[in-house]
Amino acid sequence: MSVVDAAQWHAVLDRIEDRRRPPEPTRRGRGYACADADPAVQEYLERRERDEEIKRRTGQIYPDETYEDYEERMRERAFQQQASDDWLYEDYDEPEDEAQRQARAAEQAASEPS
Repeated sequence: MSVVDAAQWHAVLDRIEDRRRPPEPTRRGRGYACADADPAVQEYLERRERDEEIKRRTGQIYPDETYEDYEERMRERAFQQQASDDWLYEDYDEPEDEAQRQARAAEQAASEPS
């Protein structure tokens, strides 16, 4: 392999390595950086706006209600649902098998005065 060929191969390898390397973070100036300019924030705000519009058109958000009021109402509903489901598991005892029943009967018999 000649020196020219080796230099070309090294140039190709350098380009490949540069593509694998993550991009450098952007440098911000000394001034105030507004988070709303971030693409992820913009995407979130647009998604939220579309979601609110859909919920208003389908009647899930009341006409005099804000989106924040709707979210709070949904949180309260979820909390109430969870609280109402909790009673199902409060006093639940595993069914006894025959060995447990006999052991309990033996303990009661032993604790009773003769």
